[in-house]
Amino acid sequence: MRGGLGLAVLALAVVGCREAGDVPEAPKGPAPAPAITPSLVIGCMAPFTPMTTRADLAAAFGESNVTQQTVAGPEGTQSIVTVIYPNDSKRRAEVTFSDAAAGTGLTGVTVDRDATEWSGPNGLKIGDAIESVERSNGGGFMVSGFDWDYGGFVTDWKGGQLATQAPNCRTVARFQRTANLEDTKVIGEKSHASNSKGMLAAEPKLVWFGVNWSTPEQK
Repeated sequence: MRGGLGLAVLALAVVGCREAGDVPEAPKGPAPAPAITPSLVIGCMAPFTPMTTRADLAAAFGESNVTQQTVAGPEGTQSIVTVIYPNDSKRRAEVTFSDAAAGTGLTGVTVDRDATEWSGPNGLKIGDAIESVERSNGGGFMVSGFDWDYGGFVTDWKGGQLATQAPNCRTVARFQRTANLEDTKVIGEKSHASNSKGMLAAEPKLVWFGVNWSTPEQK
């Protein structure tokens, strides 16, 4: 009798605990997986390969974060691009496709000026000084003169690490001078060594970078 009475008391105690909420119910299934935010890294790799489509980008970054826009280019040109994070200047990136309408045949991805949350090949960041980009490249390179439509673009990586990150994929970059120029030789179409006296005096900062894919025929 004592044993039966003890079991009854124990059962009542367990029931009381459950009613008081002291014993949580077992989970009915696995906890939902947290949302994964894509890494904001531009390189010659997924998700920015020639096989990537606009639908792939929408799946990776969210459909509401990928759209098409017409943007202005040099010499009054305009082009249709696919934009990632169009409403967030710090994360905005522009993607070009060989077939812009279909969103297929990715040819490049770039970021501009305010897109400070992205990083590029070998750790490039918007705002990098030209000396920092030299270190990322493992050596000097050539830059077109400033103050014209194609000013400040890297014209030759001189065989450095940024020249070719993968077959048919190259790093593109552009600088803007931040200092007044006493040496006007670095203004205009002619290219100059990144470590030249006039170029360093201009205190250039990286304002645009990305990667471009091409076929051997397009080089």
